[in-house]
Amino acid sequence: WNTVLLAYASASQEHDEIAALRADALLREMIEGRKQNEECSTPITNSLDLPPAIDPNYVPPTPDCISYNTVILAWGNIGNAEKAHGWLREMKESNIEPDTYTYNNVLKAYKQSGAPAERALQLLREMDHPNRLSFTLGIQILCHNNEIEKAHALLNFMKRQSEDQQPDCATYTSLIDGWAYFARNADLEEDRRRALASVFQLFKDMKTRDAKPNSLTYTSVLKAVAAARKPYSGQVAEDIIKEMRSSRDIGPNTIHYNAALNCHARTGSATQAMD
Repeated sequence: WNTVLLAYASASQEHDEIAALRADALLREMIEGRKQNEECSTPITNSLDLPPAIDPNYVPPTPDCISYNTVILAWGNIGNAEKAHGWLREMKESNIEPDTYTYNNVLKAYKQSGAPAERALQLLREMDHPNRLSFTLGIQILCHNNEIEKAHALLNFMKRQSEDQQPDCATYTSLIDGWAYFARNADLEEDRRRALASVFQLFKDMKTRDAKPNSLTYTSVLKAVAAARKPYSGQVAEDIIKEMRSSRDIGPNTIHYNAALNCHARTGSATQAMD
C-alpha cells in the first residue's frame, strides 16, 4: 500500500492533482480499515494474503508514519499546504508521531504555496529536532515573504546548533538569493548597500565553512551585485567571473556571463559590456 502511495506521490511531482487525490483516497481507505479492525473483538486478517476481490474479509493495513508522510508529500508537490497540514493534524490525532520528514514535507508545501512565513516558523518551533533541510526551507519561505532580516537571523541561529543543523551551500545560497531580491526591490541606496554587504559577508563565510559555493551561488551573488547598482558593479562582476575561471571545480556558463553583462548594463557601462 505504501508503494502505491509513493507511486502517486511521484506522479504528483508533475503537478498532477489527480495523483494526489488518489493518494488521499487510498490513505482514507487504510484508515477505515484500521477503524474496522479496532471495532472488532478479533482483528480481521488476510491469512492467505489474497487480494480483496478473492478474500471478502480483506482489510487494508493500518497506515503508519510512512503512509502519512507520502500523502503529505503528494499534496506538497502540487503546493496544497492546507491539505498537507491537515494530514499532519490528523496524524497527531491518530497518535502517530510525526518525524522530521513529515514536518519537512509540510514545509515544502508551504514553500510551494507561498504561505505566510509565520506558519513555517511555528512549524519549526513544534519540531523536536529540525535538521538542516528544515531550517533551509524556513529561510527560503522567509525570503519569499521578504522577511530577510528574520531569514538572516535564522541562519545565524543554525551556526550555533549541532552538526546536522549547520548551514550548507543550499542554505547560504538561499539567503544570498533572498538578499539579491531584497536589493532589487529596495528604493533606498542605504538598503541596497546593506544588502550587498550582507551578500559578500555570507559569500566569504561559506568559503571558510563546509559550504563550498556552487554555480547557483555565483549566479545569486552576481544578481545581488547588479541589483546594488553601484558604479563599480561591472568591475566586481568581472572579478567574480575571473575567480570562477581560475577554479578547478566550477567555471562560468552563459547564465553567469549574462548576469555579469547585466551588472554593466545597470551602471550604463556599455563599452565594458561589449568587451
